[in-house]
Amino acid sequence: MESLFENKTEYSKELYDEYIEFHNKKYGFKEILYFVIAVIFFIMFAILTISNFIKGYRRFQWEFIGILILGLLILVAYKKQIQKFKQQYEKVEKSTKTENIVIYSFFERYFTTSYHGKNDRIYYIDIKKAFELKDRYYFYIDNRHAFILLKANFTKGSEKDFIEFINKKIRFKIKKVKEKKVKENK
Repeated sequence: MESLFENKTEYSKELYDEYIEFHNKKYGFKEILYFVIAVIFFIMFAILTISNFIKGYRRFQWEFIGILILGLLILVAYKKQIQKFKQQYEKVEKSTKTENIVIYSFFERYFTTSYHGKNDRIYYIDIKKAFELKDRYYFYIDNRHAFILLKANFTKGSEKDFIEFINKKIRFKIKKVKEKKVKENK
């Protein structure tokens, strides 16, 4: 079966860093908010336990155990979050030492990715979110992972025809994101 569109995108450290920055702007606040809410619950539970202890209630042992468990869960979640960030950057550091060209081939019901000899098939229904920036597209398959396609890198078919095609295949419209220009200090 012959592909309708093809895109050859080279993943560089800069491209990946821009994706991480975009992702953190879109979703980073949500992850921080969950952590802050958990810490607030921990503090409220600790205050309740201390006040019950001062009042002389005998349930203090169970509340203390509850505080310890909740505190450990928060600590594990925090450590896991830091570990994810470290893994992301280690992955980028490793991948920038080798050739990182991903070839996307788009067919009628799915698209394929070819990367370091590995081929994957992704159905359009698996795309959860899509964003269009000035020079690229981000196609999210879950809350953390996205495919990056540079608009200028279509080797088969045009970018204009591709966007019409992909809008018919996914269940939602691609969200256009306006990038804010950063003023440089001179």
